[in-house]
Amino acid sequence: MPQNKERFAIEISGWQEKPLEALQGDIASFSIEAGKVPLEKRINPVAVSLENFRTLVKKGSPDSEDQATEKIYDWAEKVSPSVYLWLDTVSEEEVLLGMKGFINLNPGNVGVWISPPFKDHYKESRIAVYQVVEVNNRKYLFFRNFCGNLSSEECYSLALGLEKFSLDRNLIVNDPELIRSSPLFLNIPGSSFVSFLSKNIPDISSWSEVEKGKDIEEKINALKVASGILDENTYTAINKAVTPEEQILIGRLIEIRLQEKLGKALSPSSCGNLYSAFSNPLFVSIRGIHSQEITTRRKHCGKCGKYGYFLDGETCPYDTKD
Repeated sequence: MPQNKERFAIEISGWQEKPLEALQGDIASFSIEAGKVPLEKRINPVAVSLENFRTLVKKGSPDSEDQATEKIYDWAEKVSPSVYLWLDTVSEEEVLLGMKGFINLNPGNVGVWISPPFKDHYKESRIAVYQVVEVNNRKYLFFRNFCGNLSSEECYSLALGLEKFSLDRNLIVNDPELIRSSPLFLNIPGSSFVSFLSKNIPDISSWSEVEKGKDIEEKINALKVASGILDENTYTAINKAVTPEEQILIGRLIEIRLQEKLGKALSPSSCGNLYSAFSNPLFVSIRGIHSQEITTRRKHCGKCGKYGYFLDGETCPYDTKD
């Protein structure tokens, strides 16, 4: 479904009954991928148990993202872990910290998912690189999401270039939906993982940030911020919210707090957030909604010339070019 440009609050209608820690991880991921910052600051490393990842599989779905999810799960089930961690406390933050010591280790087998831009539904390209690790005798997927500005043709060329390392050597067709539904599973040569990635996925300008572990540091900070914003009281309010108005106000409050705590604006033109509570559209309109804590009024944006509900000093939600 095409995204509507009139988006002013985070959409939370699908959040109810989802575990608190999972929602905190989703908010942290969203704050990174939707930030109005340079691309090297929008790398999102994720650690999720294969058991939890399995709940996202929708067998037989015609949707290209669902098909990719199912293929990645089937691959991860069969692949041997490349890293073994034993942690006193198992959380996404602790797994990410553990993986910081293995950034450049060649994992042997990886999955690469390429999502080309497509009209209004996928405003940006997206690349995700997956590896399988073991944490306290449980399989985990550790992967990084890269938002980007590749064209559909560039995504096709990237897939063709990676195909020579593929374990399956499937035919690659120049069709955005077919590429999106068909992750590549590669056998990585050499000893340096980052060197392989920088050479074979050269259109990402942030491999130096990855090699330094800066993306993991950013994500850990975002997780801390998200856990502070989405506390037990907010979580209870989310699960008690019945009307769209109540859900919109909570989503708006979370968005405002994220921007304040992280010091950056969030953009509805992001590449999205796969495997999370955030569905399309990521933002919804708050026309006519009022709250003692969230005060908005219809204002004119001198930059784009449109009207909308947004706060003083806030980036106009219609403007997605910055």
